[in-house]
Amino acid sequence: MVEFSANDGVDIRDHRASRLSSVNADKFDLILVMEQAHLKEMAMRKPHLRARTMLMTQWVGGHDLADPIKEDAAFNKRIYDEIKQAARAWSSKLGNTNG
Repeated sequence: MVEFSANDGVDIRDHRASRLSSVNADKFDLILVMEQAHLKEMAMRKPHLRARTMLMTQWVGGHDLADPIKEDAAFNKRIYDEIKQAARAWSSKLGNTNG
């Protein structure tokens, strides 16, 4: 993922995944998740956040995005491209014309 994003001019080397907690989740207007199971978990664990939690692929088919950890480069590239497509769709929906 680092290499693919670098090719697009985005440096994610310092990014680390973290668990969503009530402490940090309340700061966000929109929470994007990768899988339907994550939506269900949010509804159960943090029902007050469910209204602002949506699937990353909401506007591009609404499918789950597989976790690319421990997968080969081709699989990672496919997931990266799906995330990029979904991010562009969200950007468009939210009114960002910068792409």
